[in-house]
Amino acid sequence: THYPAFGAQRYFHGDGQFRWIGALAVLLGAFERPGGGVAFSKDEMALFPGFLRPVQKNVRRLPVGTWPLELEGLTPPVEVAVVSGADPLRQNPGSSAVRVAWKKIPFTVCADFVLSDTAEASDLVLPVTTFLEEEGDWKGSYWHNYLVRSERVLPPRGEAREELEIYTRLARRLGLACDLLTLKGEMDRAMLANPALEPLGEGVYRWSEPEYWRDPKSRATLPLKVPEMQGGPEGSLRLVTVHKKEYINGQSWDAPGVPSLPLLSLNPADGTARGVADGAQVLLRRAGGAEDEALLITVAFDPSIGRGYCILPQGTRGVNLLTEPLASPGWGAPFAESWITLAPEEKGIMRDPSGKR
Repeated sequence: THYPAFGAQRYFHGDGQFRWIGALAVLLGAFERPGGGVAFSKDEMALFPGFLRPVQKNVRRLPVGTWPLELEGLTPPVEVAVVSGADPLRQNPGSSAVRVAWKKIPFTVCADFVLSDTAEASDLVLPVTTFLEEEGDWKGSYWHNYLVRSERVLPPRGEAREELEIYTRLARRLGLACDLLTLKGEMDRAMLANPALEPLGEGVYRWSEPEYWRDPKSRATLPLKVPEMQGGPEGSLRLVTVHKKEYINGQSWDAPGVPSLPLLSLNPADGTARGVADGAQVLLRRAGGAEDEALLITVAFDPSIGRGYCILPQGTRGVNLLTEPLASPGWGAPFAESWITLAPEEKGIMRDPSGKR
């Protein structure tokens, strides 16, 4: 069985990597054996009741990686922005451009249960509940065919409200007939009545997932061209930001053991070629980026890393000063298409990620 990692989707043409991994599995006959093939990710929304899916009309969509660069050219202009379940001022590539764009929007709102970077920069912060304070919701998985149904453990604290309640109240104030809480109840009842779900214990279900690859109509499409390697500016290193088990999705605000300065791992030969010693503190800049947008880091030599690459943990405050605001063909954010340069620490240059010098 072939298990690709999530890193491939952080490249501009990560789909090409998956096509070749899939081709290798086909050529090796992996799909002919039970449990074989390619296992990457599942559609966690596959069982969401179709009759509740919204009918989207006149929806303007922008890529997650480049919307700050496209904001000013929009007609009509964006007057209000509401962020839910995200922290774009820390998580999005090119975070300095995100901060500038956020300030230009007349009214900004962030719904969160912590004071994230985005919440701190917003005009209005709406305190929302966590999953421990909600019930009747369902969660699928990227990795397996089990689902869980949430049960409330404790009541909402303070003025925190479930987001569905917030938006239902807003809809009423706007004169819209939209009751998201009622729709959530319909979804819950539909899921409980789904014959494809087998109850295994309190709040735990297993989905009898169809084996799509056994469909006689299924065909494997093999790639026809070998991809070409793309290099960066001379003297630069490709920056790869990796997930950490200590925290998720760019949020290290409460993670124990996070170093005061980010650790940049790179091949010793790349460090030596640039006059950088193991353990040294240096400034990183995005190749072609502004001189005053740099991140102070500690160098960590790692001979297991290939030449031309360097690694930073995602979620580090300020790391996305270094990532390129791009959009892949599938509208994802190709974080690994970022190139950085190393420079000795210079006083007065390092920019604090909050936007202050």
